[in-house]
Amino acid sequence: MENKKKTFGQKCSHFLLKTYYPKPTVKGTIWLFLVIGLLFIILGMVFTLVNSKIDQFEVRYDNQCTKDQQNCEVKISIPTTIIGPVYVFYGLTNFY
Repeated sequence: MENKKKTFGQKCSHFLLKTYYPKPTVKGTIWLFLVIGLLFIILGMVFTLVNSKIDQFEVRYDNQCTKDQQNCEVKISIPTTIIGPVYVFYGLTNFY
């Protein structure tokens, strides 16, 4: 008997899986786009609902403080009661 060397593919052929090649059809593509579109619509509605519960106030103080002042005190009054954690963000515009 001849002792032949088996290659890796021959030794492990029982581990190889059959390859699946999907063939896109018009009907399948339409269903795919409808399902993905519906998911995005639901996700957009959830984001809109969550964002509608956020209270946001903007206070400008560029007309209250002059350039000569080192310390500037600005009084802020919020017209509604805010429940929950309060986050304060400081924004700059036209800053180069």
